[in-house]
Amino acid sequence: MAGFARWCFVHRKAVLAVWLIALIGFFAVGRAVGSVYNQSNSVTGTDSAKALSVLQADYPAQAGDSEQIVVQAKQGTLRSSAAETAVASMLARVAKLPHVTSVVSPTVRAARSARTARSALAR
Repeated sequence: MAGFARWCFVHRKAVLAVWLIALIGFFAVGRAVGSVYNQSNSVTGTDSAKALSVLQADYPAQAGDSEQIVVQAKQGTLRSSAAETAVASMLARVAKLPHVTSVVSPTVRAARSARTARSALAR
């Protein structure tokens, strides 16, 4: 290794030239190849992509994501009129958000204790 280091020191201009040529070459290859950055998370030709295209064509309301909002009564149950009013008001605001296609009220599917319930959203 000492012999190689000595040779590089003696021929430092040649070593520097080789490094510069290699660096320029790597940049040139990188520009020629380019980047294929893609933000799409769809892989065409797969069963999942085919199912999504069927959903979008035949059932557009079910073709998006679905989310849940969990609501819990601090006091009493969700069946109280105050809780139902507060939840209905919140869900009305959520329904007006962009990309929300439907909102299902949690009072329809309240839990046994009626203190905690989930509301379904479709986007």
